[in-house]
Amino acid sequence: MTAINSPLPPVPPNEAARLDELHSFCVLDTPDDPRLDHLVQLTTRLLDCPIALVSLLDSDRQWFKAKAGLATQETPRQLAFCAYAILDDDVMIVEDALSDPRFTANPLVTDSPHIRFYAGAPLISETGFRLGTLCVIDQRPREFTDAQQSLLKELAQLVVDTLDLHRIIQQTRQDNLARTRFLSSLSHELRTPLNAIMGFSEMILLQSPTDRIADYARAIHQGGTGLLQLVDDILDYGQIEAGERPLTLEALDLDGAILSAMRQIRPLADRRHVHIKLALPTLLTVRADASALNQVLVHLLDNAVKFTPAEGSVRVTAQVAERWGDEQWANITIADTGIGIPPETLGKLGDPFLRPENALTSSERGAGLGIAFSRRLLQAMGGSVAFTSKPDHGTRVTLRLPIAPDAPLPGSESRPQSAPDKDRA
Repeated sequence: MTAINSPLPPVPPNEAARLDELHSFCVLDTPDDPRLDHLVQLTTRLLDCPIALVSLLDSDRQWFKAKAGLATQETPRQLAFCAYAILDDDVMIVEDALSDPRFTANPLVTDSPHIRFYAGAPLISETGFRLGTLCVIDQRPREFTDAQQSLLKELAQLVVDTLDLHRIIQQTRQDNLARTRFLSSLSHELRTPLNAIMGFSEMILLQSPTDRIADYARAIHQGGTGLLQLVDDILDYGQIEAGERPLTLEALDLDGAILSAMRQIRPLADRRHVHIKLALPTLLTVRADASALNQVLVHLLDNAVKFTPAEGSVRVTAQVAERWGDEQWANITIADTGIGIPPETLGKLGDPFLRPENALTSSERGAGLGIAFSRRLLQAMGGSVAFTSKPDHGTRVTLRLPIAPDAPLPGSESRPQSAPDKDRA
């Protein structure tokens, strides 16, 4: 590029605040936005100009968030026509740049892209700051009608609306990330005192205390166990929300995964006198992360057992589902005969801080975090989860996971089983 001999454009009196507003949009140096790409293409057609740009004026450059008809990503601010256009709310028109003393020596005029005509509508934020322009450029002198100016201003407002949407999305993501990291940090801090509480309660029980002291110690230990599980849930949820939970998808034996989870739940089911029934196929292999699938199954089985009264039952089945798109899917169903979920709560499952109303009449805490975490893990593995329920008639949870490519499918019959470590039917 030839030497820059153009006069320096004036700087707006509110430049520091204007730059703060521009940077708050978190849009500089970000990937292309298909919505803005489509809008600049539309602008070239509507206004019959070969070049259209969404130009944002940074401290020392103009950066193009969207462009049509131009390959350059940015230019020095000193060369930017838009640096003049942001000085006023009206559309700035340069009918022939060679006749305008501000631009006659500008390398963008004397060299490529050989600007002759320019029209730029300022991108004005809700707080009144001019962030840049939506501009059109031609390599020949031309006039611009009032109707064309009005249309360019309307299109510029669409650009501002899109930038506002981008800012809202980015801010929401940042807020969510900050919240999950705070919860994770808090959870780490809570683990030490909770472990101490549980350890000392166990020591009391080992000292053969009186019945009353033993009851107190058991209550302390039970409460500490529940709090520690909640802390673990918060840590797990914070990790996956922050994108810090890597998954390794591989072919897994579904029967083995379910049986492994059942062995972990068996002591709880025995204490609560809840019957476990299994009906599993043979040779059903799914694509999943082993640790994540185990956590999901344990969470959901734990809920089913906890919210099922004594002598109730939990039935687990697995089968090949219908083909969905190009993939074959497996359904895992966990059906209990528990207290069920009210209709007004059923649609809110997945809220990490949901506590079902009927849990208030149960001895168990709500499982909002566990369900939210399970849903996110399943989504990360390409699966899903759905709930159906009726108060006092139990709950049915259906997990869907992709069957591993080239995995053999089981026959149409399933083999009935009792729970692990019990007599098999």
